[in-house]
Amino acid sequence: MPTPFWSRNRIESIVAQAMPEGQDIEFKESLSARDGLDPWHSGADSISNRARDQIVQEVIAFANSYGGTVLFGIGESADAPPRAARISPLPRCHELAERIKLQLRDCIDPGLATAEVFSVEMDSNGGGVVGIDVRQSPLRPHRSRQDQEAYIRRNNRTERMTMREIHDLVILRERGATRVAEAFRESRRLFEHEIGVAGATNTLGAMGVRVDVVPMAAPIYADPVVLAEAFEPVNAVLSGRIAGRDIQLFGPSNTRLRRTILRGVRWYASDSQFDVKTDVHFDGRVAATLIERPLTGAEAILFAEWSAAMLANALLTAVRLTDQSQLANIEFGVQVEIRSTEVDLQLAVFGASQSAHFGRIALEPPRHILLPEMSFLARDEIPTIVGLVVRDLYNCGGRRWDTDSWELDLPPST
Repeated sequence: MPTPFWSRNRIESIVAQAMPEGQDIEFKESLSARDGLDPWHSGADSISNRARDQIVQEVIAFANSYGGTVLFGIGESADAPPRAARISPLPRCHELAERIKLQLRDCIDPGLATAEVFSVEMDSNGGGVVGIDVRQSPLRPHRSRQDQEAYIRRNNRTERMTMREIHDLVILRERGATRVAEAFRESRRLFEHEIGVAGATNTLGAMGVRVDVVPMAAPIYADPVVLAEAFEPVNAVLSGRIAGRDIQLFGPSNTRLRRTILRGVRWYASDSQFDVKTDVHFDGRVAATLIERPLTGAEAILFAEWSAAMLANALLTAVRLTDQSQLANIEFGVQVEIRSTEVDLQLAVFGASQSAHFGRIALEPPRHILLPEMSFLARDEIPTIVGLVVRDLYNCGGRRWDTDSWELDLPPST
């Protein structure tokens, strides 16, 4: 099926504008076989090995490079580079898209999670364009399981990678993973220290939430002078729905003061009960923390709205930073931590107004919960990421969470 980005109008616009092939887009008029057209065009229920290999190679090349899109069903001109010249609908485009999904699952090593296959119907007979959106993969280099070759994109061509290129990508991947792990580890250390200091000054201890968003590839550099607005964190009150019931996501404080920190900007607010801050770093990192000191006679309560709002706004801040830096296909690692000192936590589910809506989170020493790490790239993935984190929090509190009933409205892009 078509994605929100790819539609019939957009396909027609690409042809009308005679868009050229390039580093991030490839056009294929048909599925090819050794002797002309692939049997799929004449009614076969599978595609040939040649067509399969061609598709896999194109997808691997984009994943090993900077990402891109391959569109099947668009004819090319004889120009150099070729341009989109005509729409040549492929038969049974929706069925073909499903077949291609299976081929990509079985034919790429290591498995590729950054490719999305879609189909756009262009005629009344079920014919249309089949496309594959591919993001740069954090697991690159990928190889074809058929020929054991790795491929890369060079301008508008897909070519085999050299051993030196493969070696360089392996080193880059390992360095990136090490850098992200070190960033998460340092953030955990600082958060543990801050929670300890806050707990030592309060008879009921302290609890807190940490959200870290870190670029997974090479660090980006955003100029704080040119892009001053990008360093102000998104701090929106967000709307959503659970099983059709309206909810709002917000934090305990929306008032932020600003000060510069080493290679970044900190936005913060503090009172007798809460410390809230968001650090936006020049290298693309976004770190948000909330620390609560329970008042006398009160229990520490973690409201689901707070955690969800913190995470969503941190992800929106990272997206805006990369957008305003005119960077694309930047994948981020995401880590969420819940930590306490002397207290177990009460989890208040969305819209909680009485004890029946609470669940206790028991924290064993060292009194923290490190939720599973995730990655995200596209803005439209944010509702899914937030839903998964809230699901994990609900599970920790012994509460059921149905991600299928979850919706989150994002503010307009700025």
